[in-house]
Amino acid sequence: MVPLLISVTVRDKNDRFAIEEAHIAPLIALNPRGGVDALTANSLLMAKDGGYTCMTGHKVIYRGKEEKRSRLKFRCPAAVGKCECLFRSTCSQSRYGRTFYLNPERDYRLIGSIPRGAALWQQKYDRRTSVERAYSEEKGSHKLADPRVRGLSKVKIHVYLALCAQIIKRIGVAITKGWVRPEPVACPIRA
Repeated sequence: MVPLLISVTVRDKNDRFAIEEAHIAPLIALNPRGGVDALTANSLLMAKDGGYTCMTGHKVIYRGKEEKRSRLKFRCPAAVGKCECLFRSTCSQSRYGRTFYLNPERDYRLIGSIPRGAALWQQKYDRRTSVERAYSEEKGSHKLADPRVRGLSKVKIHVYLALCAQIIKRIGVAITKGWVRPEPVACPIRA
């Protein structure tokens, strides 16, 4: 049990360093094995697709980040006119509608600085999956997961050759699919 607590603490410190010091926005997919809704604070729940919903199941509308308090702001979708809600009058008496706030520092891996379900989050996550596929190829077919050489200099050479092979494969695919036409280069002949 103690190693689990240590690993969670180290992971939390790493997350805080990545976000606060290096200004990296985490894009981590939800683990579907959890089963329980992740957020119940302020009557806000997390849907299975990672977006946030109110207690009635309507997706709340993201309204930006409050820099002073470093929290994300969401509004009731019925107040914005995105849906009809039977409980709007009991949920909030205000014409502005109910407002929900999330503090990303509560759980960096879960909330993050880019809200889940937003178009920007999905766009960046799609890029992340392409990078993960490239890592998988490097570790699998280029044997970067278990190099058969010893010593830092030899491992560096192995990594550089693997990356060169991956780039050459991409160039070959681009040429065969017709995306790129190779231009002949004049080669000066020396006698």
